[in-house]
Amino acid sequence: MPKLHFVHHSGLRLVVESQTADWVVSPLSTSCAMQEDFIGKPARLSRRVSASMLLHVRLLERLLICSMYAAERADHDARGLYAQ
Repeated sequence: MPKLHFVHHSGLRLVVESQTADWVVSPLSTSCAMQEDFIGKPARLSRRVSASMLLHVRLLERLLICSMYAAERADHDARGLYAQ
């Protein structure tokens, strides 16, 4: 949930940029939602790996497998979005 201070800065930036140009940069372009999601998924996968042996190797293997499945899903997307 964004803090009010950040929302104020975003709004102020939009006002200042709109006075000097026809187009303004969206505040979402500097959002960190994707980075937080990227951290959460590997963390969730790491909790599913046995800590007994080769923890890091198993975690990387799981990440590669999940990436492969995500790429395959994107390749067969009904919206026409194909992984290249």
